Amino acid sequence: EESSDVELEHNGKVHPTTGRVTDVLTDEAISFMARESEAGKPFFCFLPYPATHSSDSAADPLFDKYRARDLDPNTAAAYAEFETLDSNVGRLVQWLDSRKLLDQTILWFLSDNGPALAPDDASGRFNGHLRGGKGSVHEGGVRAPSFVVWPGKIPPDSKFRRITAHIDILPTLLDLCQASAVRNTWIDGMSLSPALLTGGQPERWPNRILFTSWTPPGYDVRNASVAVRTDRWLALRDPRWRRTPPSETHSGWELYDLNADPHEWTDLSNDYPFLISDMRADFSRWMDETTDDGLGPVPTEIGHPEWPVVTLRAQDATLTGKWGSSDDTQSLLSNWTDATDEASWPLEVVGEGGAFQIEIEYRAAAANLPCRMRAGWGDKQIDLSITEATDSWKRISIGEIEFAPGEGAFVLRPLEFRGKAIELRQVRLIKTGS
Repeated sequence: EESSDVELEHNGKVHPTTGRVTDVLTDEAISFMARESEAGKPFFCFLPYPATHSSDSAADPLFDKYRARDLDPNTAAAYAEFETLDSNVGRLVQWLDSRKLLDQTILWFLSDNGPALAPDDASGRFNGHLRGGKGSVHEGGVRAPSFVVWPGKIPPDSKFRRITAHIDILPTLLDLCQASAVRNTWIDGMSLSPALLTGGQPERWPNRILFTSWTPPGYDVRNASVAVRTDRWLALRDPRWRRTPPSETHSGWELYDLNADPHEWTDLSNDYPFLISDMRADFSRWMDETTDDGLGPVPTEIGHPEWPVVTLRAQDATLTGKWGSSDDTQSLLSNWTDATDEASWPLEVVGEGGAFQIEIEYRAAAANLPCRMRAGWGDKQIDLSITEATDSWKRISIGEIEFAPGEGAFVLRPLEFRGKAIELRQVRLIKTGS
């Protein structure tokens, strides 16, 4: 979410910053592009802004502007972040124009998913009356804006109304830049350049099938949300947002005609059983192809000389026990009330392995201290005692662990505490001697 005066990681090193993080990121992006262009090099700048991700930034100086328009606090905060995002994108465009780089630069603006909503559509941000929201495979969860600008190359005000996905970005950029993919590299998507450069629908365009899946924590495949899309049809199974529960007469899969019913009001699965059967079979084949190595968390690699510091964040942990989070962004672990609670991160130690210094970032109330915890990698373990209370996040070193090459899990668990264990935001692994 949008915030101010935060610490940001740059090439493995943490640096304090001043001001809104979106402004800071724009400054850094412009500095990077300036260095590359002055050296006569082409550049690729991926800039994922936090603004608009979570609209609770009432401290934003623009908040009062929109609150004065009789908007509720959440909506006012959202509009404040939208204006922050808009002004920063404008800064990038103005800088490119001032350096006479605009006509040589492809600008691609897009989002990752729909907004956060409740299953009853009764709360959250405006979603264009589409069904579903973030975490859903309905249209409201996956349909996102995508604007591509290249002055003099892509005709303005052109529209392309066929289904596309994030997997199309790489092949499209390769085509537009007249670059070649690495040999023997399989690329899943397809290039959109014929549509972009003509400004409309090419004479020949394949009928595509796109697949979407969202698996709950713990990789509970049986309750995963899955969808199959064509330009017209949407077949899906989405347990959290279902209209019709599974029964003897209903498989739990729904079918919608998006041309006639873009808001997904009418489930047609019983009217077109053969169509939904074919689309389910398409999904099964795709799932077999993409999960032939299994389905589970991808381990974080440590031990690369180029990256001596690796951060394990709370939201990436696999959690067991009665843990909870008191933070809507899920960016911290808290409410550890049982000694069987455990947080773990899958790791792969590359190269020869070696010793790593372990740091944790925590905060804790005095009433919950002292707190004893254990950190470990296989049979290598460190027991630590936390005695210092702090209302703000505090980073401490807890010792050193020798990591042998191979795969495993770094595990953190409470041993003894009063009331609740600490709140944890992240663990840092620092290669000794780096």
